[in-house]
Amino acid sequence: MLKEYIFLTLILLGTYSITLHAQNNLPNDCVNAILVCGNGAISSNAEGPGDFQELNDQNSCGFREISSVWLETRIEKSGTLGFKITPQSTDLSVDYDFYVFGPNITCGNLGNTIRCNTTNPLESQLGYNHTGMTDTTDVLYSGPGADGNGYVRSLDVKAGEVYYIVINRPHGGGGFDLEWNGTAMQDGNAFPEGVTANTPNPIIACAINNKAIFDLFSTINEIRTTTEDTVTFYSSLANANDQTNSLSQYFETSSSTTVFARVSNPQVECYEIVELDLEVNYGPDVKENVTLITCDIGNNGEELFELNAVSSEILNTLNKNDYQVSFHQDSISAINNTNLLAENYTANPMEIYARVTELNDLGCFSISNISLELIPTPIVNDYKLIQCDVDPSNSTDGITRTNLTEAEAFLANIDSTYTYTYFRNQKDFDNNDQIQNPERFLNNLAFQQNLIVRIENEDTGCFSTANLFLEILETTASLPEFGPYYSCDKSEINEEIFGEFDLAKIAEDYQNLEVNFYETLENATLEVDALPENYSTGTTTIYARLENLNECQGIEKVELIVRENPDIQLKDTYSLCLNEGTLQIQATNFSSYEWLKKDSSAAFITIGSGKSINITETGVYKLIATNTANGLSCFSEKEFNVEVSNIAKISKDPDVSDISDINIVTLFASGEGDYEYAMETPDDFQDSNTFENVPPGFVTFFVRDKNGCGILETEVAIIGYDKFFTPNNDGINDYWKIKGINSQIQAKSDIQIYDRYGVIVARIRPEDAGWDGTFRGKTFPEDDYWFKVELENGKIFKGHFSLLR
Repeated sequence: MLKEYIFLTLILLGTYSITLHAQNNLPNDCVNAILVCGNGAISSNAEGPGDFQELNDQNSCGFREISSVWLETRIEKSGTLGFKITPQSTDLSVDYDFYVFGPNITCGNLGNTIRCNTTNPLESQLGYNHTGMTDTTDVLYSGPGADGNGYVRSLDVKAGEVYYIVINRPHGGGGFDLEWNGTAMQDGNAFPEGVTANTPNPIIACAINNKAIFDLFSTINEIRTTTEDTVTFYSSLANANDQTNSLSQYFETSSSTTVFARVSNPQVECYEIVELDLEVNYGPDVKENVTLITCDIGNNGEELFELNAVSSEILNTLNKNDYQVSFHQDSISAINNTNLLAENYTANPMEIYARVTELNDLGCFSISNISLELIPTPIVNDYKLIQCDVDPSNSTDGITRTNLTEAEAFLANIDSTYTYTYFRNQKDFDNNDQIQNPERFLNNLAFQQNLIVRIENEDTGCFSTANLFLEILETTASLPEFGPYYSCDKSEINEEIFGEFDLAKIAEDYQNLEVNFYETLENATLEVDALPENYSTGTTTIYARLENLNECQGIEKVELIVRENPDIQLKDTYSLCLNEGTLQIQATNFSSYEWLKKDSSAAFITIGSGKSINITETGVYKLIATNTANGLSCFSEKEFNVEVSNIAKISKDPDVSDISDINIVTLFASGEGDYEYAMETPDDFQDSNTFENVPPGFVTFFVRDKNGCGILETEVAIIGYDKFFTPNNDGINDYWKIKGINSQIQAKSDIQIYDRYGVIVARIRPEDAGWDGTFRGKTFPEDDYWFKVELENGKIFKGHFSLLR
């Protein structure tokens, strides 16, 4: 059941006219049925089954009224007549039924239905929920429930017949479209014509305070076609159909809307409803709130405002040629267009109003609020800046470079938003010809020059001006010197010698004066880049600027000298040799010495004050050396370790791999030191204790303590032989022998020499000089010879060599 209004919209084929029969009650009963005639839209407030249940069981589809609208059709043209009912919702649960009675019956005697449909779209599994009558089927009744497809055959109508149609909504609500069809609707209209009416042009009205008033009656003659027609106005189509709550002549609304004009004539049974569009013109789309800011020159609380300055902001993107902007004291004056204000308006901070009017016949307008605000300008003072002439070329002519910004702290209160602009005179100020570099200003008038300073608040753009009186004092050409002052070297890297100077302490030497120090004479002159109180530098000269109440009293040179700290040439680590017992460490020449040793509690205790120190135990030591000159003592300290060390000992026999082309020897040394090794000469040492390509024979090896505690010598026998010998008595290679054995080493070894035929030609002993190539007086020729050696330790090896002549 519908809970609100039921809307019916009849959409007709062609241009056939539907007008509506005038009824006093709602059309959910037959006696109040809407007479269909002419064209137009149908809407009603009807809901429910009405006062009477008129379907009862007198229908072929077996259902009753739930929420119904009755239509009466009077036929003026014969043919077939059908229609299509389409719910505005496509939801298949929305189920519309219809019933047709007639022809030529009355509401009190309806009889049985001649057409009806109660098919349920969901139950009958249809893909649509529209229904109606059509020429394309012979079915007279469709339904109930799952029966049929929702369509039955059209009526065969004749002129003069009357039919009643009731549209019932058992499931779902909302509006629907009803479209007539059939041959009776072709080339004309099956229904009677009623009154005719014109659709009026929209009414446009200006909104004042967001509401517009429309004179509805001004459209009556435009709507009706004869003066006998009556026109009444309604806020909804349903009210117009039901003739309830008609509107008065003047209709007020805050938004554009549509009302409905009902046109009727006492001589005609039907009426017609047309739409009347009401358009609200809210006036120009202006900026509703703007602020006009003016600088309060002199800070007296009242200033001249140029009101036109905000016109463009108020108009926003509107074309100024299409609107008129006027200014008014209050909002009522702006609405009534009274109490106009002058475009140049002197006022205290307040609110005024602008009226923006369209330059057309309608003349709608909008109101904008304008806040007038005064911004204070900087409070400034004139100031006299006294500077010294320290120009190296001429310090007595009153012409020098000056830092004008030194006056800013006296011209106005310190404010980070203030900017200062300097001008030589009033003409330059008027032409905005600024002094480009006020930090290095060179005056063109000797000794005295009057300047103009513009002080502007960057945040507001408001400014004030002040006079700056510049006075230059001449000085002598040479600058007096003060000092020198000394500091010890504080750098950690020797190449960067610099000290720290307490300039605040030095400034105390200039009694009753304000002192600032600068790196250069130019900086002192211009008062830029003043040095910090704690100043780090190498030996240099700086400049002290002396002032009294910001008036220059002179500039002096100050010499700063950085003294180098003692350069302690000690190693990080020393070794105490156990084989010596005492370590002596000696420092270079300093003013004083303090030797310290770290005890078991990690504290350093003093153990000596001489140039050298004798140390007998390991540990952590420190030397503090001091040099004193010009009343300043500078010191350095050096921490070092003393570690135990000792000369090496041979812990076991060397590992020898000999009788080969690459003899290898590995030495084994032990002790408290850090050792390195050399072969044959004590100068080419290596960290490895293994040597390759060792020559055969008795080879001397050296083991040295890297910490300087001594060198150990040891001799190693390397057994081997030469591949050839030349017994020609030239003193070179005259004998062949086995090297690495002698009368003490492998002394009982047996050495036998053979010719190529295996005949023994010589037999030599380890202590012999070797074989000279003869045997029992016989000289053997050049040839290859073989040998067999059986060492004392039982090792046997063989080989061969060449005898060369």
